[in-house]
Amino acid sequence: MRLIWTEEEEEILKKNYPTCDMDELLKILPRFTKEKIRIKACKLGIKRIIKTTRKENSKMVRWNDEEIELLKKVYKHSTNDELLQLFPRFDLRRIRYKARTLGLEKSNDIKNKDKEEQVSKMLGDSEWTDEEVKILIENYELMGGKGLTKLLPNRTRLSITSKASKMGLTTEREARWVNTGVKFSNEDIFSIQVTFERVDR
Repeated sequence: MRLIWTEEEEEILKKNYPTCDMDELLKILPRFTKEKIRIKACKLGIKRIIKTTRKENSKMVRWNDEEIELLKKVYKHSTNDELLQLFPRFDLRRIRYKARTLGLEKSNDIKNKDKEEQVSKMLGDSEWTDEEVKILIENYELMGGKGLTKLLPNRTRLSITSKASKMGLTTEREARWVNTGVKFSNEDIFSIQVTFERVDR
């Protein structure tokens, strides 16, 4: 029988999943298994805040039977980001390796999504904070992408220039000057006045 999550249970999950360990979650959500809790959290986009176990101890952590069964069920239809949420004890390399040993493969649609997400991250399309955008707007014209890597250490030069381009920002070097008019003076001394206007590319 399929269990339907109530609004109250979803709120409990949202509030507690990021920081509570799984044993505690099983106590406050007794109708669901670890597998159901992880899948629901993934669908709701809830991420675990505690990641040190996966990064620091992934080499010594062994897969348990429950995790293996979950991997078999979800690997084909889960993106890399979703897999990291479902298996917080492991990094992506360990997850991929385990999938290969089990003969698992992703669908073509999911492979394409992974590629799109990777390109998006490289170009800096994901999760720009308001503070980062403010720094970009205030400094890009004078500092450019290379200079801003010092103020935005979490962004690559490529991601900065890509974001700036989408926002219509330019540097001093990218600006050009165009002739907006020529005036002739026929007074005592013959003169020509040429005016230019800056146009950003």
